[in-house]
Parts: sequence; structure tokens; C-alpha cells
Amino acid sequence: MYFSTKPLSVTKTIYIPDVYQALCKCQKEGMFRLLKFANAASEKQQQLIDMISDCIIQSGALHSNNEDSRFFQQYFHTAWEKASSGK
Repeated sequence: MYFSTKPLSVTKTIYIPDVYQALCKCQKEGMFRLLKFANAASEKQQQLIDMISDCIIQSGALHSNNEDSRFFQQYFHTAWEKASSGK
């Protein structure tokens, strides 16, 4: 997960009709390497879960019923549970 802590200006936008297919193509062309969560060391997995849990808390998703909160609940269940428990 990558993000900026500083405001960034948008310099260009392009429409990508199927982002998943575009990413698969870029991966095949060697433009990036996909590191799968399941293949990561347990310490790295826990670090990612902690980061996502913090994001859930900071975004207020725990107390919302919107697309973001439903997305976190569905796809990041372990991080959601950690954020919910306050641990």
C-alpha cells in the first residue's frame, strides 16, 4: 500500500476501462512485480494488517455505512476486526 503524506497535484488523467486487465498486462511486461499477501512473511502480513487497521480507524470507516466501510469489511476482514476491537 502506497500513499503520500503531502498534497499532490493531478497532472494528467486517463480512463482505464478494466484496471485489473491493465495491471495484469503491465505485470506480464515486467513493469512491476506483484507481491502476494499470502506469500509474505508473517511479520510483513501483520505489518500490513496493522496499517490497514489504522487506516480504518483514522478514516472513520468503523462508524460509517458507506462503500469504503463495506469494502474494508469484505476484503480486509482481519484488519476490520482488529480496528473494531481497539487492539
